[in-house]
Amino acid sequence: MIKSKKVLYAVIQAALVIWGAFLVYGILSDPLGEHTIMPALLVAAGCILLSRKKEQK
Repeated sequence: MIKSKKVLYAVIQAALVIWGAFLVYGILSDPLGEHTIMPALLVAAGCILLSRKKEQK
């Protein structure tokens, strides 16, 4: 059970990093374009939740 949780957190963290990098690339490639704030908020919320889970251990 513990290994599966660690794998799950690693997968979620990898997805957040990839998604965050994609957002940064999108903003840097077209800084004056229209960007939505919702994906950025989701990435930030996911990172905060993962860090809180690590602090509780």
